[in-house]
Amino acid sequence: MHLVMPGVRSPLYGLRFTLANFIRCRRRQLRMSIGQAAELAGISFAEWSTIEAGYLPDPGSISLYCIGGALQVRTKSLLQLCEICRRQAA
Repeated sequence: MHLVMPGVRSPLYGLRFTLANFIRCRRRQLRMSIGQAAELAGISFAEWSTIEAGYLPDPGSISLYCIGGALQVRTKSLLQLCEICRRQAA
């Protein structure tokens, strides 16, 4: 369990957002809205938004495979990035 104090950020705080930032930046490179990307991936707008907000999906999640396809990136890269973020946040 991580103790979170208001106004104080852990050195690992930014790591959980690495995947989210990558996904957001790539989506913007492709000039897609969240709605367009989610539709292309076959997932809900809410699920895509949650991931871009910093939620780390389970590495075996079908969402990562769908997102990889929608963003035209290797799914293996997304899975590796997700795993790195999970290890560092633990």
